Order: sequence, then structure tokens, then C-alpha cells
Amino acid sequence: MKHPFVFIDESGTADSHKNPQPYFGVGFLKVENPTELSKRLLNIGCNAKSKAVQKRASQELREKLLSGQINNAELNFFLQMSRHHEYHFAEVNTQISEDYIKFIDTFFDYKFHFCAILIDKKLVGSRYRGYWDSYVNIAKLICDKNLKNIEKATIIADYMNAPKNSHLSLEKVLLNSGKINNVIRLQSNGVPLLQICDLFLGATVFAHKVANNLQNLNSDYSKAKNRIVDYLQDRLGGNLLHNNFTYNDKKTCYFSVWKMI
Repeated sequence: MKHPFVFIDESGTADSHKNPQPYFGVGFLKVENPTELSKRLLNIGCNAKSKAVQKRASQELREKLLSGQINNAELNFFLQMSRHHEYHFAEVNTQISEDYIKFIDTFFDYKFHFCAILIDKKLVGSRYRGYWDSYVNIAKLICDKNLKNIEKATIIADYMNAPKNSHLSLEKVLLNSGKINNVIRLQSNGVPLLQICDLFLGATVFAHKVANNLQNLNSDYSKAKNRIVDYLQDRLGGNLLHNNFTYNDKKTCYFSVWKMI
């Protein structure tokens, strides 16, 4: 890929005081032409949202909408429910797990390159100067390792607030690599490829938690999430997401997991 698009997402914050999650992760998703793929993924999201509207919006609310007899609160609720569905691994449950599998299946119709880097939060303080410093430096590392010298990438990163007292710029650090032309940070709700990156990274973090006895599978929510993990592992030739591994099928995808120790 000479001019790839790269989508970067993070899992939680690296600040252990604000987030009890044991791992901090950064995901890197590279595709060459995201236009057609994004349209297909958005259509799936719209269909999933339509089903949610039908289930949650009452007949009375729909009748009010049609008649014009609806108050602002009810209208805001209906408009919110009518938007396309935003996929997040944290929101997987038994009722919508099939939609998530279809979302992932559609993505596997296209060639892609994904890498996840995880770090135990106990190590963050000894290596970095806070959560923002860890995020920027791991993002730089993952780009350096996964972009070729001949590539000039456009980076779309999930929006993450920088501390007010920090002078460290994600954009400037990444642009200095020489492999990147543009960097923009966006909210993920309108960017389905950021949502795919979230699903892959979230599944990887979840698998690490289960493997290290930091996550039980007693609840329906946990079982639904583990179903996504199992399904993704099957699509990756049986590789386990809690291991360091690289799956490289040159016809379909590259998928790598690396836990920093």
C-alpha cells in the first residue's frame, strides 16, 4: 500500500487511578481504500439501529411522531435511536452479538493489516510520564513497526483528550516519522473503521483478562463478549488473542498481537 489509511484506537486510559482495567492497549488498522468498505459497514450499522428502534420505540411514540404531537424530550430520544448503530466491544451483549459477528464478517471480505500493542498498567509509570505520554509513544511505536518506508499514510485516530498542561502533540510526533502525510483525531461514532479497530482491540484485551484470571465468564454479557473472541480467533486460524502472535495471510489479512513486558 503506497497511500494507506490508518485507524488508531486505544483501550481505556493508561492512568490506573482513573480506570481499573489492568491493561492499556493501542490498536492500528491499515487499509488501502476505505470508501466502499465504510459504506457497507455503515449500512450494517443502520440496519442494526433500525431493529433497535423497532424494539425500543413504543407504538404510542411512533404515532405521536406521525401526528406531530410529540414533545422535545420524546423527539430527541427518537432521533438518537434512529442514528446508525455505533459498534463498541464494551457494549456487546447476547441480543446483538449476531450483528457484531456480521459486522466483523463483512470486514474480512477486504484485505487489511491490524496490530495491537498491550502494556500492563503497572509498567506504565516506570516507562512513561503519564497516560498521554504512554498513548503518544505507543502510537508512534506501532506506526513505526507497521508502516513501510515507501508508504505515506493518512492517520485517523480516535479522539482522546490531551492533558491541558501537556505540550506533547500526537500529530507532531507522528508526522515526524516521515511515513505519515496527515493526522486527524475524530470521534468514532461516524467512522466505522475506528469501530472495527475498537472491536479487535477490545477482544484482544478481553482475551488477556480471561487468560490471566482477571475476568470471569459468569454473566451473559461476558459470555457474549467471549463468543466474539472465539469467533475472531477462528477467523485467524485458531490463534489465541491472549498470546503474542502474527497471522499473515497475504491474500486476506495481517493480524498481530504484541504484549509489552
